[in-house]
Amino acid sequence: MKRRTGLATAVALGATAAAAIAATVGGGASPASGAALAPSCKNALIALTGPYTGPAASAGIDQRNWGRLFIDYWNGKKAIPGVPKGMKRVHLSRVEGDTQLNPQVAATVATSYASNSSLLAVNGFSGSQENVAGGPILSKAGFAFVSGSATRSSLTVPTSADGKGLKGHFFRVVPNDNFQAAVDVTFLIKKLGIKKGNTVMTLDSAEAYSVPLISLASSLLRKAGVKVDRQSQPATQTDFTSLAGKAVAEGAKGVLFATQVASNAQLFSEQLKAAGYKGKIIGT
Repeated sequence: MKRRTGLATAVALGATAAAAIAATVGGGASPASGAALAPSCKNALIALTGPYTGPAASAGIDQRNWGRLFIDYWNGKKAIPGVPKGMKRVHLSRVEGDTQLNPQVAATVATSYASNSSLLAVNGFSGSQENVAGGPILSKAGFAFVSGSATRSSLTVPTSADGKGLKGHFFRVVPNDNFQAAVDVTFLIKKLGIKKGNTVMTLDSAEAYSVPLISLASSLLRKAGVKVDRQSQPATQTDFTSLAGKAVAEGAKGVLFATQVASNAQLFSEQLKAAGYKGKIIGT
């Protein structure tokens, strides 16, 4: 039978809402419970995806565990915030796919899902770059897929290269970059005391999540009269000493760093402190 986008969206949204609580942030799918049936309203097979290994594994494992908990509560008919008491609950089974926060791996996982005629919907992908790579494969296969952490604004703009073909298939339960950048800049100015004429270093991690976010935040800071030192460093490069020294030398009053890897934010913060930096830092 055809995959039912309405039911698939409702199921995936529920699982992603649980996963999103934990997301402040070649692998295929492997069965985790039960034998898969053809897509049906009696036993729905959904996929949980996330970076269960790799640099963002700590966040990915949290997302996976919240997804598992949601399914256990759903099948056990336990109370779930946001789910009406009288709502009929289709029994859920799951498969899980480790995407490693890697777009190529996400595309491989998406391809394996597209060939699985028993699969109804997908909880994911976590990273914006994963949705850019794997999203078109999922949408072409007719899936609804819901992310709890992908914020790239263009994913939901049908006329953009990233959003083309995703409308009606890709959903998310988090604000996009436009909202996030505005909140970051407002916090820097109103809460952390950044003033017109001050210098703020803005740093992205050279991937699909952080580049548009930091680009927009930098533009908003400039509009507020703040001097911006725009920097970029790949997430795989964890030596921030040169950037830390530059922030100190230019007298930066703030640093805004967008990363999907929490340990990188900690390293940069420590290296800033070691270099004598006295200003504010936000990880986003």
